[in-house]
Amino acid sequence: MVESLESVLSEILPTSEGRQIVAAIRESDTSDCPYEEGHWVSMDPILSQYTEIYERITATVFRSGDNAFKYSIGNLKASYLVDEDFVNGGRAFIIFNVVCSTWVYVYQADNQAPYWKMK
Repeated sequence: MVESLESVLSEILPTSEGRQIVAAIRESDTSDCPYEEGHWVSMDPILSQYTEIYERITATVFRSGDNAFKYSIGNLKASYLVDEDFVNGGRAFIIFNVVCSTWVYVYQADNQAPYWKMK
C-alpha cells in the first residue's frame, strides 16, 4: 500500500530529521520573496538532503492511486507561521501546500520560541 503524503509528513516531522527540516523552513532565505508579509519555501531543495524521506515523499507522488492528484515534488511548498510564545514553549505552524491545488497540511511545531527574534 502506498503511503499518503499526510501520513509521511505526520511520521517524519516529529523526528530529529523532521526538526532539522522545520529549522530549514524557519531559517530559509526570503530575500527574493516578492511579498513583504509571509513567504513560501520550496521543499525540493530541503528534502533532497534527506534521501530516504525524499524517496518516501516521491513515492506518494508517483505511485499514488489518485490520478487526479499528481504533482512534482518541486511543487511542494511550506510556510512557517509563528503562533504564540507562551503556548507549548513557542508554537509555530508549518503549512504545506502543493502548487495549483487545494491540498493543505498543517503541522504544529512546539518549543520554537528560542529561535524567534523579538522586536
